[in-house]
Amino acid sequence: MKKHFFIFLLFVSFQSTWANELLPVSAYGSIPEISKVVISPSGDSIAYRKTNGEKDMVITYSLKDKKVTGGIDVSEIRPSHIYFVNEDTLILVAVDNTKLFGFRGRHNISAGFSYRISKNKVGQLLVPGKGIYEGQTALGNVVGISNDGRFAYMPAWKTGGEYALMKVNLAGKRKPKSVKRGMFEAIDYFIHDDKILARELYNNEKDRHRVQTLIGNKWVTIFEEEAEIKTKVFVGITSDLQSLVFEAYGSNQRIGYYTMALADGKISGPVFNPDDKDIEYVITDVNRIVHG
Repeated sequence: MKKHFFIFLLFVSFQSTWANELLPVSAYGSIPEISKVVISPSGDSIAYRKTNGEKDMVITYSLKDKKVTGGIDVSEIRPSHIYFVNEDTLILVAVDNTKLFGFRGRHNISAGFSYRISKNKVGQLLVPGKGIYEGQTALGNVVGISNDGRFAYMPAWKTGGEYALMKVNLAGKRKPKSVKRGMFEAIDYFIHDDKILARELYNNEKDRHRVQTLIGNKWVTIFEEEAEIKTKVFVGITSDLQSLVFEAYGSNQRIGYYTMALADGKISGPVFNPDDKDIEYVITDVNRIVHG
C-alpha cells in the first residue's frame, strides 16, 4: 500500500510540474522572430524576415561587408515566401484570405511584390484590373526573369478570358504586357532567355492534358493525354534547356523524377525514383532550371 501511495505522489508531483510549464495558447499562434532566410545569387548577401512585437520587417545584410544594407516594413504584406532575383531585387509573395470584389465568400489570394534594395522601395507586381482581369486570385507566381533583370514573367488571366504570360516591370513602371497571346486552356508557361519554350494546357470538359512547344511562331503539341486527374506534374526545365522536368508515379507507386524532350515529347526516366520514398520537392532557380 505504501509503495502504491508513493508512486501516486510522484505522478501527481510530475503532473503538477508539467501543467505549470505549459505554454500559453498565444505561443502556438506566434511566428519566429527570424524566418525566411535566403541567400543572393552571388552568395554575398542574405535577406530575412524579422518580426518583433509590432514590427514586421524584411532585412537585407551583406555577408561580405558585415552590415545591414536595407530594411522595409512589410506588416501590411506579411510575406510567406521571399527570394532574390538578382543582387538588388527581392520578390515577396504573400497570401491572404479575404473577400474578392464581385464574388461571393472569401478566397485565398496571392500577390507578388518586388523590393528594390538600393531604392528601399516595395511595389506590387500584378494588380487586378491593371492590364489584367480583375477577378482572379493567383497573382504571385513568377516563372522567369528577363536577361537584363528588369522584368518578371508572370502568368495571369486577361479580360478576354485568356491565360497569358505577362511581362512585368520589376520597378513598377507601366502596365504589364502579354508576351504572346494566351489561351483559355493554358495553366503554365516555361520561359528562358526571354523566349517561351513551352506551355501546359488542360481542358476540364474534355479531361485533356497537353504540352506544346513554340517552334518559330507556331505551337506544336508534343504531349497529349486524356486524364480526369493529371498524371504528370511539370515543375521545371533541364539545365541544357532540352527537356521539361516532371513528377509522376513510377511502377513502384512512388513519385519519381522524369524528363520530356521539348523536340518531340520523348519521355526519359525515371531519372530518380527510390522504392522507399517519394520526391517531395524539386530545387529550381528563378528561371525554373532544375538543380536537384
